[in-house]
Amino acid sequence: MGWVATLAGRLPVPSVQTVAQSVIRRLNEAEESHAAAGTRINIPSLFADSIRDACATVFDTARHDHSLMGMGSTVTALMMYGSVAWIGHVGDSRAYLIRDGAIHQLTEDHSLVQEQVSAGLITPEQAKNSLIRNIITRSIGFEREVKVDTGAIPIYRGDHFLLCSDGLTGHVEDHEILDVVENTPRRNVPTRLIEMANSRGGDDNCTVTLTTVTGRRGRQREKRRRGKRG
Repeated sequence: MGWVATLAGRLPVPSVQTVAQSVIRRLNEAEESHAAAGTRINIPSLFADSIRDACATVFDTARHDHSLMGMGSTVTALMMYGSVAWIGHVGDSRAYLIRDGAIHQLTEDHSLVQEQVSAGLITPEQAKNSLIRNIITRSIGFEREVKVDTGAIPIYRGDHFLLCSDGLTGHVEDHEILDVVENTPRRNVPTRLIEMANSRGGDDNCTVTLTTVTGRRGRQREKRRRGKRG
């Protein structure tokens, strides 16, 4: 499993740890129920519920300690289960898939500027310089309940999943992320990307994780067959 979270303000409650512990507990319970009664394991539901557990914990902590009012977090989480990568997402951190020389953004930012882009009111380039680009529309802890985006991606050997906070994407372009992932030893990728963001201002928390599919977990890609020439 891989996890990333950006933390805003004073946040004594480890959101990422809460999500991870909840996923493990819920998944164990689901697998036991499946083994005993054949019930279906609903990964999207238990993943979303685990992220909502973190949201409720942060909200309740702030409610009982008024000095912590306003604290919050974004969470973008990745879980490998079988030959599928599951994504859970709240906020404006991001998950990317790097596959076959291309980079794909798997999550959509929960932010005011993204809503404007989606509505066609501004362009993606204008969004990068918007004065409201840091205003998010969903977060962990702002309310006790939160809507969680989930998604599934079949995984193949050689896939790279990069999770990061907006401290990276605010300063480093997608094509630059792709270049670093493809031309840097894997263990050095997070450090290299964080250094790039910091050298360009580094005005926000910058968190980066990289997960690469190796061994038997991922499916093997089929070679494309050449068509016969007529």
